[in-house]
Amino acid sequence: MNVQYMTGIEMALPEGKLPGFYAQVIKKLASSGGIADRDKNLLFVHPDRLEAVMEILHAYKAETETGPWLLLGSSNDGWETRSLWMDYGVETRSGNLFADSQLAAAVQLKGNVEGAEIHPASMQLEEHAIALHQASRLYVIDRQLLPLAESIGKAYHCLVTEFSGKP
Repeated sequence: MNVQYMTGIEMALPEGKLPGFYAQVIKKLASSGGIADRDKNLLFVHPDRLEAVMEILHAYKAETETGPWLLLGSSNDGWETRSLWMDYGVETRSGNLFADSQLAAAVQLKGNVEGAEIHPASMQLEEHAIALHQASRLYVIDRQLLPLAESIGKAYHCLVTEFSGKP
């Protein structure tokens, strides 16, 4: 599973523009190759392309707010979302799942010693999951629950580690 850190840019375009203005901005952004995906006015950008995208947005006088997001993959890749998903993430039109990494954390469960009890640890982590990928034992949880997730791992002789692929 290839979870990636992305930069989310929420953009607000100037008011009073003609209807085609938004489409013009999106077309310019698309041609720059900087946009990985989008959901309405929320753009997802690879961190190494952020500067180029911001230059375009500023040229169009768009107001922006940026933040870190996790690209999990798509629901077709085996990800399952739970009832609280919409409080922590979005699913784009292209089917990609993005979690706001200021609110949520992706953790992976691994057996770290002989006798590790993966199944009961997995079941407990699932209780707190916002989204999960069972085949990879990846769980997206509320960031405030990281200490709980780590203690679940310890209780079952497993290792629970936060995804650490920050740019």
